[in-house]
Amino acid sequence: MTRAVNKQLLWACAAFGGALVITGLWRAATVTAESNSSLPTILFVALTVLFLIGAPRLAPGLDRFGLGRAFDPVRHVMLALLGVALVKLSGAYLEPLIGQLLGGDRDLSRFSGQIDDIGGLLSLLAFSWGFAAFGEELAFRALLMGGIWHALGGTRRAALIALIVQSLVFGAVHLYQGPVGLVGAGISGLVFGGLVIAARGSLWPAILAHGISNSISLILLYQSG
Repeated sequence: MTRAVNKQLLWACAAFGGALVITGLWRAATVTAESNSSLPTILFVALTVLFLIGAPRLAPGLDRFGLGRAFDPVRHVMLALLGVALVKLSGAYLEPLIGQLLGGDRDLSRFSGQIDDIGGLLSLLAFSWGFAAFGEELAFRALLMGGIWHALGGTRRAALIALIVQSLVFGAVHLYQGPVGLVGAGISGLVFGGLVIAARGSLWPAILAHGISNSISLILLYQSG
């Protein structure tokens, strides 16, 4: 039986998603070769924590979405590896086409000067697993996608809408990587969100896929530098 639309939760998700986009715009405005402000990241974390605390009060059961589900070593690892393959194939074949259409490549200048030695690489890997793999999956897939899905009644149609919306927001938050990075991140958001749906709400495959994918990119960036 389809649940009624939870308008309070839906408005809360809209506010949360809009605030996350603002952090992305702020990061894009402050990331230069000379300046790399950490304030947008701090705001992102604060918003995620606030929504994490408040959202379950609007939707009983939302707190069980994501990390509350048991880790399945075989199924979840296989899903994660599939996700990594899809993200890397997208980066290898779709992003060059997007670059030709939009002009330019993905802008990774934010990481310039941070990955010149093994210490910088290890620091970025730790940050990537903690903030990106865990933090972003919690914010975008568990809270934003899960919240929209709950708010719209928990149907398959609601899941599709939630998947698309969170991927658009995820892309917008990566505007600092330029137009190609924005589109590429949006595609990755679709992949990671699809993993959560395929895993019946578990975040673990998306966390692993996100972390492994980013680690590969950082290691290749280190080797090329």
